[in-house]
Amino acid sequence: MKHPTRPGQLCRIIGSHSWDNGLGKGPNWNKQVTTVGLHQMQANDCVPVWQVRGTDLVSAYGAVGDEVGCLNYWLEVIEPPPIAPLVAARDLEMLQ
Repeated sequence: MKHPTRPGQLCRIIGSHSWDNGLGKGPNWNKQVTTVGLHQMQANDCVPVWQVRGTDLVSAYGAVGDEVGCLNYWLEVIEPPPIAPLVAARDLEMLQ
């Protein structure tokens, strides 16, 4: 599992605050988001906090919007699918 390292990475939320049980599978569980940037402040245990953008994200205060803050270890990078060698070679030929 890879955590985000830069803005613009596609990620899946794998942890969040939950109103029922504190930490765990909250309302943003398993949603896909894109990292926007790091907050200047870190969490209490010196964990980086990413601002992420997605659809129907629920903040810690219950507000619904398109951006929230997520702890670094709540995010898992979704790797892009590999490009087939033939497609890559054909695309290079088209550029020449």
